[in-house]
Amino acid sequence: MVSDRLNYYTFIHAFWDIYNKDLPLYISSDAILHALHYSFDSYLQEIEANKLFGYLNDGLKKMKNYSTNFSNTVDSEEYENAMKDLDLYLTIALKLLKPSDNIVCNFEENEEELETLLKNIEELSPGSYPLFSSTSRVLDFSQFKPRGHYAEHYLLEHYFRCMIWLGRTEIQITKPGNEISVDHSPEDLKRMTILTALMCEAAFESGANEDLKYMEDILSYLLGVQDNINVWEVRDIMFDMRIEKIFLHLCKQPPGGRKL
Repeated sequence: MVSDRLNYYTFIHAFWDIYNKDLPLYISSDAILHALHYSFDSYLQEIEANKLFGYLNDGLKKMKNYSTNFSNTVDSEEYENAMKDLDLYLTIALKLLKPSDNIVCNFEENEEELETLLKNIEELSPGSYPLFSSTSRVLDFSQFKPRGHYAEHYLLEHYFRCMIWLGRTEIQITKPGNEISVDHSPEDLKRMTILTALMCEAAFESGANEDLKYMEDILSYLLGVQDNINVWEVRDIMFDMRIEKIFLHLCKQPPGGRKL
């Protein structure tokens, strides 16, 4: 047991004190790992602020601008809901990343839901909400509280919140096998599947996939490969199924002419 009065902020402070007192010094693996993690954290912070923030902002804006091609004048409720979902998903991400920008929903009817979700995020309290689905699920908004080095700089606070939204917002295309998951209806799963396809196509048609690829390469190198399905895998699945475009111009075609 070590008393609080002997605590040090870092191993360096402890080593310096030991050196000044001419005491024997033992360098443990913990001390080496501390130096490694401390350096990695500083390195990651610099990359996030100077590189990843910009790639993320550019990619989201390209997708958002491309999605302005959508409108609510489609002949299918499934497609209309998925288009509104994509609009809400991208708008919240941009609002969290750069709150000072004047970002509005493409679909005016999304504004109320946008304000509700942003309010829940600001209050940091878990709650039940029917996100991209007719079935409510528990969303832990407390996860949006910046921590670690993300709480030290306003830019990284916004980056953190945006990444939490993108990373923790589950868009399910199949029903999970565990019992604790939300029991989404087949209609809800289809809605989120269309949303996934729309998101993938928005990324590639707008050129945002290049910005996302830069981020993916950097984060995979630093943190490891993610275990979620990504836009490149979604695109491959769509190609294998011979699904091409499902945007507005195809949604206006008769049902038999649609690709999905």
